[in-house]
Amino acid sequence: MGPFEAFVDRWFAPPDMLDSNMHRRHLQLVELLWTADNRGREWYEIVSPKKVSYSSFVKRVNALVCRGLQEGWIVSHIPIAPVPDDAAYSLTVADPDRFVDEMGRLFGGEQE
Repeated sequence: MGPFEAFVDRWFAPPDMLDSNMHRRHLQLVELLWTADNRGREWYEIVSPKKVSYSSFVKRVNALVCRGLQEGWIVSHIPIAPVPDDAAYSLTVADPDRFVDEMGRLFGGEQE
């Protein structure tokens, strides 16, 4: 089966997906912004989703925050050039009601 499998993979398998370093770093920056000053842990305790680990919570909320940034109901504050002061970097939830609704949809059936 080995040679035939190699033939099928070569001609019919989807192309290898290459992960962009910039995309991954962008996601890391977004995560650092919303989890700063232990806010991520605070949100986790407020939502207290049943059977969801903190790392899974962070991953799911990070995707939500990225969507909020894209749609404009979350706004990022990032200086034009790097600065050593962490306070210069932040996120603002411009529509808190929408954020609460989205969190409810994301974890609605998983709360204790």
